[in-house]
Amino acid sequence: MFNDYEDAIKNIKSIFENHKPESIKKINKVAVFIALIDIDGVAHIVFQKRSKIVNQSGDVSFIGGHIENKEKPLDAVIRETVEECNLDTKNISVFGESNYLLNFNGLLMYVFVGQITGINFHDIKPNEEVEKLIAIPLEEVLSCKYTVYRSDIEIKRDENFPYDLIENGRSYNFLKSYELTYFYQFKDCIIWGLTAKILNSFVDILKNYNK
Repeated sequence: MFNDYEDAIKNIKSIFENHKPESIKKINKVAVFIALIDIDGVAHIVFQKRSKIVNQSGDVSFIGGHIENKEKPLDAVIRETVEECNLDTKNISVFGESNYLLNFNGLLMYVFVGQITGINFHDIKPNEEVEKLIAIPLEEVLSCKYTVYRSDIEIKRDENFPYDLIENGRSYNFLKSYELTYFYQFKDCIIWGLTAKILNSFVDILKNYNK
């Protein structure tokens, strides 16, 4: 198939002309919603405290969840908002996207910004995946002094890893990396981890555009 140069080129060209690239490493895709809501004329950001029946129970996060097979990120974030908050699509208005997050473990998070309208915050009844909803004034978020901590990422290789096949063996200059973990502390909750990292990026965008 690939012995003859012309045949090999024709074959490879026909494959890659129509090949849709994807990540070599498996990517888990998630879509989250930075949802604003009006409470007594003041803009608030809506967060959720995760219930005991889901992963990372007790954590405070944005509304959202995993993107299903062949689902578009925008469709996923609207579906998750409808499901988790028991809303109608008419209550959801998406303005656009904030910066996405690709984590070191292969988690890709799409971030949408918008508002929930046509319903009072205290009348929203979330589903069983959500212990409760939390609304924090946007101005309080913008003025909050966060803390950040560095964690080095270490790769532990098998005991029989073939260092002898690598130039310089165990002394090879392997890639080193680190992770920054943000913490935001408010009266009603602590926001940390990926949610805090997304929040930090959102706040930076707002501040940079409003200098």
